[in-house]
Amino acid sequence: MRNVRVATAVFGLGLVATSVLVAVTSGRQRAVERREASLRTDASVQAAALEEYFIRSSAIVRLLAQNPSFPTYLRSARTGETELFGAANAALAYVEQLFPGQIGEACFIDAQGHELARVVDRQAAPTAALSSDESRNAFFGATLALNFGQVHQSLPYRSQDTHDWVIANSTLMPSSDGARRAIIHYELTVRSFRSTLSASRSRVRIVTRDGAVLVDSDVPKTSNSPNQSLGLPNTVDFRNQLKTANGSLDDATVGSDRLAFRRIDGGPNNLNDWFVVTSAPAAIALTEGLGPLSIAMLLSGVAVLVLSWGSAASYQRTLRNQALTDELTGLPNRTLLRDRLSQATLLAARENSSFAILVLDLDRFKEVNDTLGHHRGDELLRSLSKRLKAIMRESDTLARLGGDEFAILMPKLQGSMAAITVAERVAGALTENFLVAGVPVSVGVSIGIAVYPDHGEDVETVMQHADVAMYRAKQAGLDYALYSSEQDPHDASMLSLAAELRGAIETDQLELHYQPKYLISDSGATVVEGVEALVRWQHPTRGLLPPSDFVPIAERTGLIRPLTSWVLATGLRQLRSWHEAGLCLSMAMNVSPRSLTDMSLIPDIERALNESGVDPRGVILEVTENSFMSDPARSIRALESIRALGIAVSIDDFGTGYSSLAYLRLLPVTEVKIDRSFIRELFSSSTDQSIVQATIALAHSLGFKVVAEGVEDEATLGHLREMGCDIAQGFHLCRPQPANELVDELSPHSSPVRELTSLS
Repeated sequence: MRNVRVATAVFGLGLVATSVLVAVTSGRQRAVERREASLRTDASVQAAALEEYFIRSSAIVRLLAQNPSFPTYLRSARTGETELFGAANAALAYVEQLFPGQIGEACFIDAQGHELARVVDRQAAPTAALSSDESRNAFFGATLALNFGQVHQSLPYRSQDTHDWVIANSTLMPSSDGARRAIIHYELTVRSFRSTLSASRSRVRIVTRDGAVLVDSDVPKTSNSPNQSLGLPNTVDFRNQLKTANGSLDDATVGSDRLAFRRIDGGPNNLNDWFVVTSAPAAIALTEGLGPLSIAMLLSGVAVLVLSWGSAASYQRTLRNQALTDELTGLPNRTLLRDRLSQATLLAARENSSFAILVLDLDRFKEVNDTLGHHRGDELLRSLSKRLKAIMRESDTLARLGGDEFAILMPKLQGSMAAITVAERVAGALTENFLVAGVPVSVGVSIGIAVYPDHGEDVETVMQHADVAMYRAKQAGLDYALYSSEQDPHDASMLSLAAELRGAIETDQLELHYQPKYLISDSGATVVEGVEALVRWQHPTRGLLPPSDFVPIAERTGLIRPLTSWVLATGLRQLRSWHEAGLCLSMAMNVSPRSLTDMSLIPDIERALNESGVDPRGVILEVTENSFMSDPARSIRALESIRALGIAVSIDDFGTGYSSLAYLRLLPVTEVKIDRSFIRELFSSSTDQSIVQATIALAHSLGFKVVAEGVEDEATLGHLREMGCDIAQGFHLCRPQPANELVDELSPHSSPVRELTSLS
């Protein structure tokens, strides 16, 4: 036995020595790989932020160009009508209010270079202060050479009006006769351009194709001299490097710097050619080789030494600790938590006391993994664990259940309010961003709370009810929720309704009601463009149930697929019947978030199309913005497959969920449906009115149709018509009705000669 221990000790010492050699080789290689990955990630993140910046800039100038005040003013400018002058200035000021702190100056100029209206720092310039000549050929020659819809973005220059460094954005204003009659021009401050850069461990510079440095993260500000160029001095010849980069992601070593390049894609109308360059020292210090692998080998060598001389009892304790501890965070794992829950249950029963269990599920954690990589996600989980442990009592247990799910056990609790206080403290602690790979990351949390013995008298029941409460918090968008049996989807009444729903699908207790959608014309006429199919359940004892009473149950119990298949098949058969009767209508049907990520959705749609024989160009599938929250990449692939079938896609409830114009432009959609909450407050809220007007203008600029739902009166319908909305839907026009009751509404208004190509 002694010889075995000696041999084992020698092996352990050799392992320790070997780990030092490994540190010099593999450790340094890992340090190089980490630096390369960090540089490329930084370049990608910064480029993405600046691309969003340019897209937003182009949207601003295109929105300005579509303002109806300008062509009217252009026709009347020489008459000196002050009312029209004020309207033009008001339109410029309105856009500045939509994008505060970014626009230094906005102006409206005719093709001869005469300035007709101007706003500087949100103040309209008086008529006497307008310039009579803006040096048309020198200053606006590039803009006049553009096609309509293109945006010219200049290199930075110093504005004579605001004395700020600015980037000019200008475009031609379309007119009815097609002539190049006027220019819309505004100046975006370089300060706002610079502010889009996020915190980074790398040095970040924005350079032109010619190698001029426009922004440098190591230089706090540019020169205040009006005669000095914004281009900054540098020690790297970027011009030669960019010739080899060829506009794509590339890296190189130049002098003492390691560089990564990323071209900024500002969209098809951005005429500049700029690059993000991130840099870090090329040399890797010897000490950076002491990475996790070398440390692990050192610990392994020590462990071998300890095991060779230690007792069997210590060896067993080590194995038990590994079995009960989460490897990533060092927190108790699910097994250890259940053990402590059992002890807490016995203690609470003996002392007639209570305890609480809080189940935490992170929001938006998957986005961090998909964007920055799983190793960055692990880094976030470790940081989050430390932050949570800092706000807990010593008697509490914080455990990691797996993935992005955690739990907190609070023994000897004095009422449920104490647990709610801790939940609020946890939610508040996560409001502050985490810094991951130099990128500020925001995550939310959904917390479910269950208290012993109020919500269960054994470990299994208390844990299950905490999970139910957590799910309810996530569904309702709340930070936390206390378990309530009335809202438990797994109680007896809900289980009964779920069982009945399966039978309802099989025995034709479901029915579809249809609500018409009306095209709004400038002449005041309304024509039925199509219908939206809405499912109802004719329950034998509860009466007619709306979808909100049973669709969530279908999603939780796995019945959403047969329910969706039934709606598709029934709706398309009715659509075919209407087409054969000469009513050339489109039909919109809703797809739940759960169905959108179901791999069986596309085959089910193809089957319904083949069985009905309906032209897919007459079908529209409506999805909500929240459908993309759980798995954006998978949801987008599903939408692309739907569009490939010839079916149109509409974004339902727009404005209430994941609203982002930059994100929306990536989706293969053809229609935006403004949520009824904005339409209902159209007259009572100036904010909602501005949102609706801006949504219509921006959606049209992207080539989307706009539908307003929830139209309840004639005044709202008229106002939407004036705003340029395409389609309206609501009780004022027609309520949802069964197909046989809707014939009278469809026949007099629908046009049987419209082509299906107009529906897609």
